[in-house]
Amino acid sequence: MVKGNIWLQANAEQLGINPEHIQPASVDLCLGMPSAPSSGMMIKDGKLILSPGIVHHLPTVESINMPADCAAQMKLKSSKARAGLNMSGGWVDPGFRGNLTAAVTVTYQTELTIGQPFLQLVFYQVDAVDIIYDGKYQDSVGAVGER
Repeated sequence: MVKGNIWLQANAEQLGINPEHIQPASVDLCLGMPSAPSSGMMIKDGKLILSPGIVHHLPTVESINMPADCAAQMKLKSSKARAGLNMSGGWVDPGFRGNLTAAVTVTYQTELTIGQPFLQLVFYQVDAVDIIYDGKYQDSVGAVGER
């Protein structure tokens, strides 16, 4: 079952999300400042300029705290997909804590504004969980590449 805006509003502080970015069945997440620009990435005047042909690891501003009975799917906002961005992966397990990292490629050179929404997070109820995430990305800060 997808968690709706009423549940998201009631749990926004605990989840680490901005109540102003809640949609009917998701919450928008904002682009954080990469700790160190990677190859094919430039930062200029609050804009992140991405080159095609490279996987860019982009952090969220938000540090998420997933409850033990929820999982989430991270998706690009449709406006960003229409602008030529592509993203793979994006599952967030119960118990995860930290900034999320989107692995993004672009079709052509693209500018993104740091601090602006670029992802959506859709929360799902998970039944009968007796373990939570405790993997290598727990408590991530900023963009995290493959470990």
